[in-house]
Amino acid sequence: MRTTTYPVAEIFYSIQGEGRWTGRPMVFLRLAGCSVRGCHIRDVCDTDWSHGKATSLDGIAAQLEAFPKSVPVSITGGEPTDHNLTPLMALLKGREIHMETSGVREVGYDLDWLTVSPKTVGYKQRIGGALKIVVRPEWAWVEIEALEKDSQFSYKYLQPMTSGSLPLNTAQVIGMVLERPEWNLSTQAHRVWKLR
Repeated sequence: MRTTTYPVAEIFYSIQGEGRWTGRPMVFLRLAGCSVRGCHIRDVCDTDWSHGKATSLDGIAAQLEAFPKSVPVSITGGEPTDHNLTPLMALLKGREIHMETSGVREVGYDLDWLTVSPKTVGYKQRIGGALKIVVRPEWAWVEIEALEKDSQFSYKYLQPMTSGSLPLNTAQVIGMVLERPEWNLSTQAHRVWKLR
């Protein structure tokens, strides 16, 4: 019998610093690997998704035991949908499950919350809890509208692009949100709090 393993980059407990759930304690389960081609933030990606340790479901369960069961588990990456997550979903059953994906493929899992942060205009998952667009400094509304087109999300966020540890265009994104208040501002508040 073959044991299911996942390339786990890290599992850690922290406070969500982006989007709808900013300020909420969460366990982050970051999977390695990212199949997104033509990613508009590849040159400044703040996640080391290039490698992970092959970890069994039992190993993941053991690591999760160290954290409160009452907080959500946020599956992220890299690109988590690069992997068959069915066994992982079964392991997490009974917990609140969040996921952040680029939307590169449709998500067919039973989740409590889905954030889609598209990296190309051709993304497939165009419905969910939140749309979060990382805005490049040279962008205007035309690029954002192309990513938003034909989508249905409960909340929409624009987030400044970060390079190193500093946001590059916070004032620009604040101005955009004030101009079109159907959008919300997302920052990487966990960096301000000096958290992961």
